[in-house]
Amino acid sequence: MRSTRIAALTFALASLAACQQGGNQPAFTSADSLAVDSVRLAWQTAYNAGDAAAVAALYDSMAVNMPGDAPSQTGREAIRAGIAAQLAAMPHAPIEIGAAAHFNGFGTTAIVVGPFHVTTGDSAHPTRLDGKYLVVVKRGQDGKWRLRYDASSFDAPMPASPPPPPARH
Repeated sequence: MRSTRIAALTFALASLAACQQGGNQPAFTSADSLAVDSVRLAWQTAYNAGDAAAVAALYDSMAVNMPGDAPSQTGREAIRAGIAAQLAAMPHAPIEIGAAAHFNGFGTTAIVVGPFHVTTGDSAHPTRLDGKYLVVVKRGQDGKWRLRYDASSFDAPMPASPPPPPARH
């Protein structure tokens, strides 16, 4: 199911890219590439600081976040609430968002695909979870680059939580 959604999203994004490459699109510059990458770094910093509001501020007002393990969230407030819930469920689970493995920038749009890693558990028993992301980043009329679409998933199922200890009688 998840792979079908990601395949459909990838097809839709490729179609969008093909449509937008024509016409009078502004040139995509190296400064644009750096600005798009700064969104990745800001997301990682805000998430690792536990600041759901700062993460949500990196999305545009019409953004859609599609985490692999939760329902889609549309709009900044829904994304903020989803990130806050994720942070509450996985406290002290730092994320490392890798640089783009694939990048396509054109006009006011960039499509970025890359890896991420989350470390869960305590320092004595850390667990590294690997995943991937696909984002569409748009430059707004104010010149700022913000996330429009964000799809991510882990490479393997999340580890099951250990069962609660038996009740003492």
